[in-house]
Amino acid sequence: MAQHEKISPINIHKKNGSWNPIIGEEFEKLLSRKFQDDVASKEKVQNETLEIMRLCGNPEDKNNEDTGLVFGYVQSGKTLSFTGL
Repeated sequence: MAQHEKISPINIHKKNGSWNPIIGEEFEKLLSRKFQDDVASKEKVQNETLEIMRLCGNPEDKNNEDTGLVFGYVQSGKTLSFTGL
């Protein structure tokens, strides 16, 4: 991997299936309070959190035994994404 290549869930693992989580009311409120007028940052965290959730697998699927690991730079939004999940 190149020294400056961005690591993302897409580079590491691809899932198949129709699991498509949505942004809930509480997460929307959290993001609105956290980012207020910073729409770009709000959308980035929102999209990254949805992608993490998609990779976790559908919780309604009885055969779902996936385990994952999220990692990133310090102060990159990991805890906020976990809170949203």
